[in-house]
Amino acid sequence: RSHDGKVMEGQKSNASVVNTTEYSGHKECSETPSPPQHITVSNVTSTSLTVRWMPPINPNGNLKFYKVYYVYGSGSNTPVESPEIKDSLTYPLTGLTPYTNYSIYVTVTN
Repeated sequence: RSHDGKVMEGQKSNASVVNTTEYSGHKECSETPSPPQHITVSNVTSTSLTVRWMPPINPNGNLKFYKVYYVYGSGSNTPVESPEIKDSLTYPLTGLTPYTNYSIYVTVTN
């Protein structure tokens, strides 16, 4: 939280790029949290995958929730945003388009 009590979304993680046919995922301090660490994907099928991450090195307060964003193709499309993810360091992405590259990143909010 900022000094005036507003909830502040932290920096986004580095993007992971994954094709829905195979695993190819990869994996700064102010008042906002540093980015989530070690972003990976697993359980990749033609239409789904699971995103995993570790907490930020510098949480800068109590962490409220994470969000996973993904965008298909060249990255010029509008990212799809997950609901708030509390009490978990994984999130399943389903309903993906087969044979498509996705860029995935995770944010954390304190």
